[in-house]
Amino acid sequence: MNSRKILLQACALALATASTGALAGAFPTVLSGNTTGLADSIFLGAPDDTYVGLGVDEVTYDFGLNHVVNRVGLVDLNVYEVDTGVVEFGLMDILVSQDGITFESIKASQVALERITGDSVHSNNSFGKSYDLGSFDWVRYVKIDGTGSGRAGSTNGFDLDAIGVHEVTAIPEPSTWAMMLGGLLALAGVARRQRS
Repeated sequence: MNSRKILLQACALALATASTGALAGAFPTVLSGNTTGLADSIFLGAPDDTYVGLGVDEVTYDFGLNHVVNRVGLVDLNVYEVDTGVVEFGLMDILVSQDGITFESIKASQVALERITGDSVHSNNSFGKSYDLGSFDWVRYVKIDGTGSGRAGSTNGFDLDAIGVHEVTAIPEPSTWAMMLGGLLALAGVARRQRS
C-alpha cells in the first residue's frame, strides 16, 4: 500500500511539472542569430530605446521552451522601432519558424500596435506594429530581417528596439514527459498486480 501511495505522488508531481500555463506579455532574452556584429543585449528584453539600424542585417530571437502562441483572431507579436521621427517598417521583414531552419514571412499581417504589459517605455504607437502568426499554431523563432541598405549601425535602415509577444506557453522538456510516462506505467503495473 505504501508503494502505491509513493507512485501516486510521483505521478501527481510529474503531471504538475508537465502541465503548462499560458503567460501573457513576454519579451525574449536570447538570440540564436545576430549578423549585426553588435551586442545581443541591444535587442533583448522590453523596449528601452536602446537600438541599432539593421541596414541589411538580421536578428533572430529564440523563445526556447516558451513557444509563442497563435491566439486565433488576435495579434500575436509586436515589433518596436525607436522614434527617430521617421517610421521605417517598410525597411524590415518579420519571419517566424518552429524549427529555426524554415522561416515564413508574416509581414502581410501587419496592423496598428496592440500594447502588451511592459512596453510602456515605448510611448509612440506609430513606432510599433503588431502581427499575426497566420497558419502557425506556435513558433519558437522570430527573425527581424533588415531590407534597407548597408550594414547595421546608428540609424541605418529599420531602427529595431525590441519585440514582444502577447502569449507564450512553456513546453515540457522530454525528460519530464519520460518521468510522467514511467510513473503511469508503474502505477498501471501495481494496479494489475493488485487485481490478480
